[in-house]
Amino acid sequence: MGTKFLIVAMSGILVLAALAWQGYHGQALRLWPLHLWVFVVLPVSWHHAILRKPPPRLARAREDRDDPWYTSNLRAGLAVFTLPALITLYLLYLALMDSAFTHSRTGHKIMLLTGLMWVVCCGLWVQQSLTRRSPLVAQVQKGTLEQVAIGYSKPRAVVVLVIVAAVGLWLALNVVAGMISGNIVFIITGAIALISWGLVLAFVGMRALQAVIATAPVVFIDAKGITDIRLTPSFAAWKDIGRISLGYSGSWYKLRVAFRHYDKARPYVGRPYLLRKMFNMVNQLGDWNISVWLLDLSRTDILDIATQFQHRARQSRPVQHPQRPPLPDTGP
Repeated sequence: MGTKFLIVAMSGILVLAALAWQGYHGQALRLWPLHLWVFVVLPVSWHHAILRKPPPRLARAREDRDDPWYTSNLRAGLAVFTLPALITLYLLYLALMDSAFTHSRTGHKIMLLTGLMWVVCCGLWVQQSLTRRSPLVAQVQKGTLEQVAIGYSKPRAVVVLVIVAAVGLWLALNVVAGMISGNIVFIITGAIALISWGLVLAFVGMRALQAVIATAPVVFIDAKGITDIRLTPSFAAWKDIGRISLGYSGSWYKLRVAFRHYDKARPYVGRPYLLRKMFNMVNQLGDWNISVWLLDLSRTDILDIATQFQHRARQSRPVQHPQRPPLPDTGP
């Protein structure tokens, strides 16, 4: 925490010094360094207040874990609205600074897209809040189920497909409108938005379409381990798994699996191992990550079911006691 805020403070001092130098020499103030500094400060502050998860190996983390803020529903709800909230805060800052960007056509497009993000995130938050606990969790806790098979949620996948189609159509219509009007800037900005957002929409749309078409379960949890037929390798045994947890921030809808030893994790992380491992750490991922955002059970239910099966597997595992060497024969 201290290092990143020290960097932010030092860069802020440099920005203020640059503005003061421009004012001292009677030049017109160029505020783009200040805008850039605020653009960096907002996500850093939001990450520290909302998304940050205390590292478990630090001594201070024990104090942070006792803080009720880290387990509050308000913090979890705000995390869902991370992207639209950050964009809205930055647009409000630009409006307060009377920036011409908020009055431009591009600024209006970004405002409209931000509004769509708020609507989507509100839907996710409502769905997360209204999700009822599955009866499968209680059956697993009682030990009456030997396996839980989880398939896709068709209604959720259909909603995602409709949203992807609507946003993609809107982006395409912007490019067509620019071509009709002959505005080069309009055409270029629309094409850039269509290409950049189109890749994301295509990826999300393909996942949603796969969920709509699929008829069989894709994730299986039992006393032996976890199976996800969408991944390669597709099975991880409890004897090799050290910790399972849910992701946060960008990996919100991921069930993260960490293995006991790095040699067991190598096939799941992939090659090159060190580079993939570093990428997973930066993106707050585990050694093996199961996507749960389109599945028929909530992310918390899936974690509870997996935790119960893991606990059951540990209890049934035989305890191996070290054998003592035979005592030397001392003779009569």
